[in-house]
Amino acid sequence: MYKKNILLNWDASRADLMEPFIALKDDFNFSVIWYKAKPEHRKTHPFQEYFFGDFRSPYHLFKKLQPERVVFFGVHSFPQIALNTAAKNKGIPTFTMHHGVFNSNIVSIAKLRREMGIVKKRKPINSLSSLYFYFSALKWSNRVDFWKYFKFPFLLYKYGTEEALKKSVFGARLPDKYIQLSPHNSIFYKELDHLDSNEKFLFIGHPWFDKFLTSPINGSIKNEPQIPYWLLIDFPNIESNIGFKKIGPERKINFYKKLSAIAQKNGCRLKIKLHPAGFESSYNYKNDNIDLVKEADIVSLVQEAKKCLGFYSTLLFPIVYLKKHCIVFDLELDIANQRELVDLGVVTKLDIDHFTEDQLFPQINSKEYEYAAAEFIRRYLFYTDGKAMERLKNILADEVA
Repeated sequence: MYKKNILLNWDASRADLMEPFIALKDDFNFSVIWYKAKPEHRKTHPFQEYFFGDFRSPYHLFKKLQPERVVFFGVHSFPQIALNTAAKNKGIPTFTMHHGVFNSNIVSIAKLRREMGIVKKRKPINSLSSLYFYFSALKWSNRVDFWKYFKFPFLLYKYGTEEALKKSVFGARLPDKYIQLSPHNSIFYKELDHLDSNEKFLFIGHPWFDKFLTSPINGSIKNEPQIPYWLLIDFPNIESNIGFKKIGPERKINFYKKLSAIAQKNGCRLKIKLHPAGFESSYNYKNDNIDLVKEADIVSLVQEAKKCLGFYSTLLFPIVYLKKHCIVFDLELDIANQRELVDLGVVTKLDIDHFTEDQLFPQINSKEYEYAAAEFIRRYLFYTDGKAMERLKNILADEVA
């Protein structure tokens, strides 16, 4: 059976981010390029992996790999823009694909991260090879974009990635199509790339949610766990994370201790689902009543939890769908997804320092929740049939225009 060659310019450091493509490995010949050189961490996928440092130009790369589609994590960096430009020049369709539920205010969050010193200024071009790779993509047919293409590195240095992209919209850096979860999830890209319609968007739902949406028990507990537990969906305890930078390690550890004590008082352990970016953080806290979870059957982990709590995470959305509600904690930041879920009424937000035991057991008005649940699905799930992967497959196979 003939299988299309698909080049993934995709963050290959996390197994969960590679899940949609691993699920489709029998349908396409995937190859991956993300790093400049081979990384030190273990490989998280079964595909052939290539490195930018091994290619003089994007055309050299395309000659060797012969891709028929390119799927981007985002067209934001020099090699990504060069790949997208060259692909367009060669008539190879390009896509960006969502990898989570985007905050609609990502641009303002990125600006705040820069102001807080989390993101440092980048050099316009960090090596001659990068310089050559970036500019080698240009052909005379791209002449209308020359000025913005040349100007982008300096905007990147001055403003940071998101602001630079917003100030520098040109055809050579825009993908042909955006594979997106829902219209609401496309707000970020519409702002970033100055798009005012859904013409370039293909809405498929979220492939990672399929396993939650097709669960045969549909949110009810299949088996009572031997030891009841509360589940906390955590953010990474690392200095580059805006939430951790905001509250600091002392407040975070005090929070863990308090939540664990209340869970134990209610006859439950506290399981903390660590974010992959923070698996090895020295600030991850554990006591006799806490289990730190790295890899797990995430559907069962959520379904069997007596209570689910979190901050801001893509995991909040299937939790709200399965459990009908979730507790979130305030980090004194305007995280749009958290704010929107609170305003909608499907989560309850508590102060991270001063929450009480009673507040962890809110009373939910079932009539008000009925409207909120419908709006929640429209914005954040879009489809509830569990067929997002099938829609992705059809797009990559060119069975959807």
